[in-house]
Amino acid sequence: MRAEVTPWQVPPRLLHLRNNELHLWRFKLASEKEPDTDCEIMLSTEELLRADRLLDQRKRNQFIRARAYLKSILGKYLHVKPDQVQFQYNAYGKPSLSERHQSSLIFNLSHSGDWGVLAVCGEMAVGVDVEKIDPEIRFSLLGENYFNEREKLLLKLYSTPRKRRGFYRLWTQKEALLKLLGTGFRINNQNDVKFLQYTSFPLTAAYICSVAFKGKISRIKKIHLPDIALFHQ
Repeated sequence: MRAEVTPWQVPPRLLHLRNNELHLWRFKLASEKEPDTDCEIMLSTEELLRADRLLDQRKRNQFIRARAYLKSILGKYLHVKPDQVQFQYNAYGKPSLSERHQSSLIFNLSHSGDWGVLAVCGEMAVGVDVEKIDPEIRFSLLGENYFNEREKLLLKLYSTPRKRRGFYRLWTQKEALLKLLGTGFRINNQNDVKFLQYTSFPLTAAYICSVAFKGKISRIKKIHLPDIALFHQ
C-alpha cells in the first residue's frame, strides 16, 4: 500500500513524529540579506570554515542557509537550540545525529537552486534529492551515460512532452537511493535495494523531488517553512 501524501502545510506548533510517518520539509534558500547573520550564528566554527571555502558567494549563502534550516528543524525535534545540534559522519561523509543526542531520528538533506528539502523519520533509512529542471540540459545523453538498463527502459516509456520531467524523476530517485545507502556513488550489495520504495512529486513549479525509504511508511507529511526567524517565535 502506497503512503498517504499530505498537501504542503505550515509547521505545527508542536512537532510530533508518529510511527511509520515521514516528515518532508521544504524551505527557500534565497535571501535578501547579505550576509545572513541570523543563519550564521546557528553554525559551528567548522561549518563556517566549510562555507568560507566556497568561492561562489551565492553557493556560500545557500550552504549557510541550508545548514541553518537543518539545525533549526532538527533542534525542534530534539528540544535543543540550533547551535547545540551536533553531527557525526560515516566514511563517505553522510551525516547523522551525534550519539550525544541519544535520538533515533534519521534525516537527509538536499538542495538545488533556490530550494532545500529535508526528510525526517524515526529508525528508518531515508534518502531525498531535489533537482531544478534545466530546459537546456541534454538529458538523453546523461541518461545513456549514467542510467542502468531498467532506468533507460523507463525513460523510453515516457511520451516526448513528458520525457524531460521523466528524466528528472528517475534521476532524483537514483540520487535519493544513493543518499539513503550513504555509500557514495556505488551500490555495494544489490540486496540493499530490496523492499525500497520511492515517492516523487514537484517541489515547486520547476523542481522535482524524490524520497527513497526502506521500510513501512504509511504517511508522508509535507511541511513548508516560509521563514526561519518565524519558526523560532
